[in-house]
Amino acid sequence: MEIDLSLLSADAQALARILAVLALLAALLRAPWRALFAVSVRQHVFFAGVLSLVILWSIALHPTPGITLHYLGMTTATVLFGWALASLAGALALAVLLVLGRGSVDALPLAWLLTAVVPALVISGLLWLLERSRVRNLFVFLLGIGFGGGMVAALALVLAGLAMLAFGGQQALVATAFEHVALLPLFLFSEGFINGAAVSTITVYFPQVVRGFNEDRFLGEP
Repeated sequence: MEIDLSLLSADAQALARILAVLALLAALLRAPWRALFAVSVRQHVFFAGVLSLVILWSIALHPTPGITLHYLGMTTATVLFGWALASLAGALALAVLLVLGRGSVDALPLAWLLTAVVPALVISGLLWLLERSRVRNLFVFLLGIGFGGGMVAALALVLAGLAMLAFGGQQALVATAFEHVALLPLFLFSEGFINGAAVSTITVYFPQVVRGFNEDRFLGEP
């Protein structure tokens, strides 16, 4: 999700930049660099994930002037890499799109926060809750995190975007968005389906590359 900075107040823009810097520092410090560079396959999967995000984010629509909305794919990225590397993959994807002429440098911090950081943190929280539970059913991971998590992450993105618009002084635009809330389930279901299919396929065929999947727990002896 991208918001034209002309829609936001100076305070909202400054807040987005500060939060983006803090999130970037946290991601760089928390990313498992040693594990990533220890195995070449992980690096290939990471850069393939970046490329997939670039392609997915290239397909965008403009529900209203100044707002760009597209599918996320961050649920799959977070399940594969963890929130830190997934967020950094999102940053690289946005940088590639910027080179290709999509977006602007000034709007990059807010776009990264909404499109990558918020969904990654939401999915990371859901994975933590699943890990804390005693559920051992594989379908809870595939459908609960993949499908359901994708929907929850998309909803969090929409709410965060609306909150930023409201903070930036666009209450009228927020009110207009609520008038079209009936269209929200279509976006949420589509996002859930894309990530549910991706997480299920990758987990079934390549469980060793899925960072968020506990193979002993879900596939081991009960």
